[in-house]
Amino acid sequence: MRMDQPSQLESVAPSPSPPIHIAILAGGASRRMGRDKKGLTLGGATYLDRICGAAQATGHHVHVIERDLVPHSGPLSGIVTAMRLRPGSPFLFLPCDIPLVTTLALQSFLGQIHEPARAYFLRLDGFCGFPFHLPATAVEAVESRLRTGEYSLQKLAAELDPLE
Repeated sequence: MRMDQPSQLESVAPSPSPPIHIAILAGGASRRMGRDKKGLTLGGATYLDRICGAAQATGHHVHVIERDLVPHSGPLSGIVTAMRLRPGSPFLFLPCDIPLVTTLALQSFLGQIHEPARAYFLRLDGFCGFPFHLPATAVEAVESRLRTGEYSLQKLAAELDPLE
């Protein structure tokens, strides 16, 4: 092969997917609990410190969302805040109140994301919950729901047609 000609591999190589960022949603008011969840402690560390450590150990960029752009709008506000922080990036979303999550569990979930342009939700008994992955294009659906006052994560998941 001549050096001045591109190889066949170079001409068919796919462009790399943007890296998946991890957003830890810690901006909620904790109204039902009556106190700030992220500051609760377990084993000498705060919930937030424990989940940050597990997320950072995956090697992905981690963002803690403590101030939502649209207050009092549930997790959708934290979601849109993160997605506006890094436009064009897909995200894995975690709540701040799952202190027993492990790096291995996060890596396992991330390993199931074979199509970064699709939404992936953890499902249990027909309900979607955390963790979940949203592609960059999902920001439009989240913003639309915030504008209409529809804050349901379940309805967002149904709209985005996540893979099971």
